[in-house]
Amino acid sequence: SSSRIDPEQVPRPAGPSEAVKEEGGKVYYTDKYHIPPPATAVCTIVDKGSCSCEFMRTSVNQVPAFPSTANTAHVPIIVVCQPFAELTAKAEPVPLIDFGESGPLRCTRCHAYVNPYFQWQNG
Repeated sequence: SSSRIDPEQVPRPAGPSEAVKEEGGKVYYTDKYHIPPPATAVCTIVDKGSCSCEFMRTSVNQVPAFPSTANTAHVPIIVVCQPFAELTAKAEPVPLIDFGESGPLRCTRCHAYVNPYFQWQNG
């Protein structure tokens, strides 16, 4: 038997699963719990506070809550960053906010940046 890899047996990403009815394709929102579209999908991403998968795409849709789950699954958590990715024809430009010289809001205790899911706590 040959040790060469048979190209016919190598998995490949599937193409668009549904017919694209318009130029921008299906609309996806960057809400907290929405699963991003496949990398090969023709779509329009609407910014709702989280980073678009056009700029950052992860190898998993949900990070395991417990280390034991991550260790059992043996799935590497990878992020592909493309900060200067070209926007699709129907995409809105990335909103920019200028906080001036003080920079973005940060927690005074741990210095984490404020994000769309950040909440101030008393105490």
